[in-house]
Parts: sequence; structure tokens; C-alpha cells
Amino acid sequence: MSAYNKKAVTYTSIFRESKLASSLEGNNKKQKLQNAWEEVYRNHERLPYTLTRKIVHAAIDYRFNQRNPLTREELDQLSCIVTDLGYDMEKELKAVKLKEDLPEIKIPPAQLIQRLESHPLVSEIVGEPLQLFKNGHFNEILYVKFVNVLKLKYKRLHPLLKLGKL
Repeated sequence: MSAYNKKAVTYTSIFRESKLASSLEGNNKKQKLQNAWEEVYRNHERLPYTLTRKIVHAAIDYRFNQRNPLTREELDQLSCIVTDLGYDMEKELKAVKLKEDLPEIKIPPAQLIQRLESHPLVSEIVGEPLQLFKNGHFNEILYVKFVNVLKLKYKRLHPLLKLGKL
């Protein structure tokens, strides 16, 4: 439920902003969320609206970045559940703009792949990162893996880094 990035929007951060972090008690994520939502529905009349809005907007971004966008059908199901709980958010949830069109994956030109394969660093990035690049995934996974490889190589080459001076 937590994230490594302090700015990441998680259930924990959303409940913490609403001064409900203490209600996130339990052994696992499902139990924590169940306890927190029970607390909200029992003791806070307007808070379910606020939490639902925040969670829906965070879910839209998260799912889009995971290449599994939130769908209108899922929002309609949520609307029915929230209505059954006594909160009318149907119009509001219908008005939510979804990011359903994923960016097209573009395969790099053959010349660029050949140049990368002939580069001296290829032994360091061969395998999954190189295959991701060939398949057109110029995303964070490729970036992170490539940067980590470069950092390791740089540390091996630069003596001051070994001493912690840089």
C-alpha cells in the first residue's frame, strides 16, 4: 500500500491526507482497506465522496501508465456500488474523462538497432533491456535498466566514486 516515491498517490497517502491513516490497520492490504472504509462510512458523512474522487483520479493515471486503462464499464460498476451504499455519484462518475487511448508503440529503425548492437556497451545491456528497445518500448523500464548499467560501469571506471567522493 505504500510506495518508494514519497510523492506517489497510494491508498495510504490518500487516507493520510484525510486524517484517517490510523484506520488503516490490518495484516494485509485488503483488511486495511476494509477497516478504513468501515471507519469512513460509519463516522464521516461527506468523506466517501472526497476519497472516491481522489482514488478514481489516481487510478486513471496509474492504470494508464500500466498500459491497462480504467474503462467506462469499471466506472459504471463503481457508480452502482457507491449508489448501493447510499452515495449518489452517478453524474459525477459519468463526467470523468478517461485516458483510454494508449500511445502507439513505435519500433526503432533497423539502422538504430544495428548501431546500438555494435556499440561497446552492448555486452552490458544485452538481454531484456535490448529486447525491450527492439520492440519499441522506450519507457521507464528501459531507461531505468540502462541508466543503472551505466552507473555501475561508471563506478567501476571512476576511482573517486569508490571512495565516496562524488
